[in-house]
Amino acid sequence: MPRVRLLTLNFFLRPPGISERGSQGDWKNERLALFAATQFAQYDVIALQETFASLSGRRATLIALARQHGFAYVAEGKPHRIWALRVDAGLIVLSRFPVVARDEWTFGRGTEIGDWLAAKAVLYACIELPNNSIEATTTTTTTTTTPPRRLHLFSTHFQSTDTPRALVLRHKQYIEAKRFIDRTLGCRAQDYPCCNDGRSAHDPVLFVGDMNVDARHADDPDGVQHADEYLRMLDIYSGRANDPGAAPGEGGGDLALKWHVTDVCHERLGHHPITTSRLRLGPGQPDPDRKCIDFVLSFTHPSKQPQRRDDGGGSDEVDGDSEAKDKVGQEPEEPPVPKQQQHLHELQPSSPDEPALPPIAYENVRIEKFLVQGQPFSALSDHFGVALDMVW
Repeated sequence: MPRVRLLTLNFFLRPPGISERGSQGDWKNERLALFAATQFAQYDVIALQETFASLSGRRATLIALARQHGFAYVAEGKPHRIWALRVDAGLIVLSRFPVVARDEWTFGRGTEIGDWLAAKAVLYACIELPNNSIEATTTTTTTTTTPPRRLHLFSTHFQSTDTPRALVLRHKQYIEAKRFIDRTLGCRAQDYPCCNDGRSAHDPVLFVGDMNVDARHADDPDGVQHADEYLRMLDIYSGRANDPGAAPGEGGGDLALKWHVTDVCHERLGHHPITTSRLRLGPGQPDPDRKCIDFVLSFTHPSKQPQRRDDGGGSDEVDGDSEAKDKVGQEPEEPPVPKQQQHLHELQPSSPDEPALPPIAYENVRIEKFLVQGQPFSALSDHFGVALDMVW
């Protein structure tokens, strides 16, 4: 049974010259080396944010170390010219499995100095996952086939802070990210552009990263309830919210594709876990934030909604690499909300002679704090990682 171990982490490897007061450049090189030595062996696919290449060879060092540990494939954001007063997006995906397609959408400039300088974006990597042999019985013979399965992985880092201007810009980024996902996957879930084998509608689609919206409701210290901005974000991703930029006649202004969006952490853990921390913890240090802003979101197209089993256990400018045209998708009926504690997709054959793909389960969903001992820093990052295993 194939198992793919995935991690998303804001790595806090900012460009040179930007660091916490009293730290030695945020100990970037030391943290990078320690992460490589202790964590690479634990994962198969790693999506990192705030891992900048501009003005530094640090990302090249990271890639070289990753390849020594078996990460032969890389998707990274495009470089930007520093004389244009912009650094790269800080996004990179490391994979043990082939990256067969890559794309990127760059947002317009943000507010606040860091968001204004960084070319924040959504990075897409189409990853060919390991095959799993299936016995296929026809009317004349029995054969073993290995249908391909690909992970459509989108990683992002959105506008930070909660000023009125930042909230407006971040809302715009939700919409642009949703359009990019729709266009990348082809506006018809059965016709993903990089996968023309007829099965791609059942490939896993994950949107991960530091989205800078706190999912935890301010009045709920346990993190079970949802914050309003988080719900607005999910409404946009699912296609339930209105897209003010849609052209006339495009579904009455509705966002093009309808998706069933599942926050895998909240579904499996039953609450929104805290994902923010500090590089240094303890006496004399500021208290860490108690926010949930890092996510693994699963997108499933309702028109291809698989059967589910439940074990009892859900800027004013635009600067982009992709065309800004939206297409019109059908508006299927909204799928039922799955029960919590289980996320399992049973994929059915589309014809009697076609073998069913095995189910995908998200297991071992967890928060990785990456705390360390014997170092001048308390953790490998000022964020916790979100990790899970994909099993089928």
